[in-house]
Amino acid sequence: MKFLNIAVVLACSLFVFSCKDDPVASPTTGTIKGIVRDAITGKPIYNVDVQTTPPSESVSTDSLGQYTITAKEGNYSITASKTDYLAGTVSVRVTNGSTTTANISLSSISSKNNPPTTPVAVSPLDGDTSAGKAPQIQWSCTDPDSDPIKYTVYFDTANPPIQQVADSLTTQTFKLTGLKDSTFYYWKIVAKDRFGATSASPVFSFRTAGTYVPAVVDGLVAYLSFDETVNDAQGILEVKGNPDIQYVTGVKNKTNGAIFMGSNANSYLRYTSSTKLDLPATFTLCAWVKPERMPNSYTQLVGRWSLAGGSNNATYSLTLAANGKIAADTHDGTTTTQIITDKGITSGIWSHVVMTRAVDGLINVYINGESVGSIQSVPPQKSTLDLTIGRYSDTMGEMLYGAIDNVRIYNKALSQQEINVLWASGM
Repeated sequence: MKFLNIAVVLACSLFVFSCKDDPVASPTTGTIKGIVRDAITGKPIYNVDVQTTPPSESVSTDSLGQYTITAKEGNYSITASKTDYLAGTVSVRVTNGSTTTANISLSSISSKNNPPTTPVAVSPLDGDTSAGKAPQIQWSCTDPDSDPIKYTVYFDTANPPIQQVADSLTTQTFKLTGLKDSTFYYWKIVAKDRFGATSASPVFSFRTAGTYVPAVVDGLVAYLSFDETVNDAQGILEVKGNPDIQYVTGVKNKTNGAIFMGSNANSYLRYTSSTKLDLPATFTLCAWVKPERMPNSYTQLVGRWSLAGGSNNATYSLTLAANGKIAADTHDGTTTTQIITDKGITSGIWSHVVMTRAVDGLINVYINGESVGSIQSVPPQKSTLDLTIGRYSDTMGEMLYGAIDNVRIYNKALSQQEINVLWASGM
């Protein structure tokens, strides 16, 4: 029994001794907590990579933008990074056993992104008139942020071009094949960076080399070229001294010059009445026009027309209507026939517009070689009205504000082929 008591005493002594030698351990790490938010919207950002320097551990933010890092005591830089954001960094001091807050704001790269520069034609140069039938178009474009750029190419015989021939190009060249001789082509480049920012070039043009089809002269009763070297101003009234009428030089895609009419109320051309302008039942009116703005109602391009109507008055008219639509009218002294096209022309761009009346009485309207409308009509009557360009023969209607060129009047209805020749040649 004595030995048992001694054993119990020894056991208790050992227990007490061991308790005195095992104090509570001090913390050896601290905690960093924070939220990563969008610098613009303030919204939390999910799945942001968060790391420390010096290295401790790497974590990602949760759906609330929160993160937690355990690190030893010391000074740290906390860096948050995510694709499409600029990295953000804050500095903190970690104390063992304590929690340090480190919130970080990230700026979206797209919010600081700059779009690519406007593409510039390198080859063929804009307005080139001798390109080959299989040219390689080339352009230049850069990105201020050095982002990769992809290009979309539009190419067409229509202006502006609507046919997309290439997309997501990473080069600044595109090979063309199968082009026709002596034909105008139009192209445009749209550049896009990796954030979707875009810039579009203006419409470039070139004409392929070749020999023109002979000029369409059969049936031509009046041709107003408005070339600087041609004195075709004889017979024009109310023009001398008008500062808003001037010749325009360097006309792209056109032969020689054109005439520009300003916003002045008297800015129009009036040619003295002539019996040769009394057209037969079949005839053609055509002109190149580049309006700077569209009329609210009607602006006559070329014709002999008075809104009063009646005998020896209104007879025929090719007119620019609201929204760039084209109107064509005939009047026989009693009845007026009019067609207004659904398709129109664009301000600031040269367009070739034509009105024909065929032997079957059908009026056809063409824009850039394309038939865009027709209607059965009455024949034009003889008239004492002067021929006017840029407004009606009386004081009604609006004045043309823009340029006009190569006005032609025929005493026959031109064929589709003849119209295409005039359009393709810029005449």
